[in-house]
Amino acid sequence: MSSTPSTLLWEAEPHTIAKIEILESYLTAYFKILGSGGPEEILYVDGFAGPDEYVNHPFGSPTAALRAVTEALASTSPLVKCQKFRLLFVEKQRDRYEHLCERIKAIPDNPRIQITTRCDDFEASLGWLQTTLPHAFQYMKAFFFIDPFGPTSVSFASCKSILQNPRSELFLNLDGDGIGRISKAGEQASAKKNLASIFGEGEDWQLRFKPQMTVTEIGHTSLEIYKENIDKIPSVDYRFAYEMRGKGDQLNYFLLFASHHRLGLEKMKEAMERINVNRTFEFSDANPTQHDLFSPNSEEYYADKMLLQFTGKTATYR
Repeated sequence: MSSTPSTLLWEAEPHTIAKIEILESYLTAYFKILGSGGPEEILYVDGFAGPDEYVNHPFGSPTAALRAVTEALASTSPLVKCQKFRLLFVEKQRDRYEHLCERIKAIPDNPRIQITTRCDDFEASLGWLQTTLPHAFQYMKAFFFIDPFGPTSVSFASCKSILQNPRSELFLNLDGDGIGRISKAGEQASAKKNLASIFGEGEDWQLRFKPQMTVTEIGHTSLEIYKENIDKIPSVDYRFAYEMRGKGDQLNYFLLFASHHRLGLEKMKEAMERINVNRTFEFSDANPTQHDLFSPNSEEYYADKMLLQFTGKTATYR
């Protein structure tokens, strides 16, 4: 489980830097493609923005988003027609928020980029956003990046409210290791209450987590439960997750992407592939030079998987 650093700035682990690179690469494509569709506004929300700087890396997710917008606006193929990009950066801790604001002040003004910052809890900021910009949850083109420390800062209800907008996308840090530790700790960690918030009331996580399971096994099961819950949200047809591991090569968290549109999934996979070499489904700090995200990724591998899944069955194309 990722614990909140006690200092203003801290050292970014390799998987954190990889995450920032993936985000910037994807957002560049996202802003170009959606921005070329017409003049309507696009919303980007960073729910846990941090100070936007690391001891060993020059910028965090806020600057990554701003770099992506700037590149999109400079594009002529496609020509970006969007008249306003709304960027909302939320950071709860006061010193990090102030550091973030100082860094944003240094960015030249652009009339097509509107930056809003809030020193607040993410879920409280969602409530504020629903009041001030209700169409962000109805029909607006919107991308939410949610990257908290630990699993208890974001409820499934909040993620569901985001994804009920048929033009929204979600990129979520799901702390599988943290969920496993909460489950194993039981009521010492208010497990029932916290897990009900993480997965949603009435879900069957209590039946799926067995006492004999390890923290890692619970973590992997939590991902399956979360994906199943997302599948229940109308028209969220595409979701993809990959595993981020820590220096001991143990499960740390999953990055989970959810979208209503196939092109979003394709572009997210392309963004991930750009930083990898050997293409596995997980990135591990135990070997940070490899950027292992997508292997096995061969036609033969997937053909075998499909054969096992569908032999003797009739299945629709979907």
